[in-house]
Amino acid sequence: MSWIKNITEEVNNLKPDNKATRKFPLIFGIIFLSIFLYFQFATGRSYTLLLFLAILSGLAGFLPVKTIYPVYKIWMTIAVFLSYFMSRFILIVLFYFIITPIGLFLRLFGKEFLELRFDKEKKSYWNKREEGYVSDPEKQY
Repeated sequence: MSWIKNITEEVNNLKPDNKATRKFPLIFGIIFLSIFLYFQFATGRSYTLLLFLAILSGLAGFLPVKTIYPVYKIWMTIAVFLSYFMSRFILIVLFYFIITPIGLFLRLFGKEFLELRFDKEKKSYWNKREEGYVSDPEKQY
């Protein structure tokens, strides 16, 4: 299967630098802290697990890169796997639920964007340009 091969190649080609690996737990610490603060101030409920995860993630950012890298590699593998399917899912949703209904709706009302049918009564299919059209885009003035 080629998609499995593509995903494995992309995961194997991950060569993060020390800076990216070091940022990884710090970003998660900021995310967990933000979620904790939101729940603390917006709802008044305290989720100490989120605070604990924020502190733990923040402190993990100061560990040697070799200890952080396996977790980083697992996370990036999950991210590559999800991105492979999410991009296709988004394109499917965009096409079948947005573009296709618009096309069907316009066809119901007889709108044609391309003149695909042959019209014997037309002398020419040439479309005249509007006045003020610039033929050379580099010399517009």
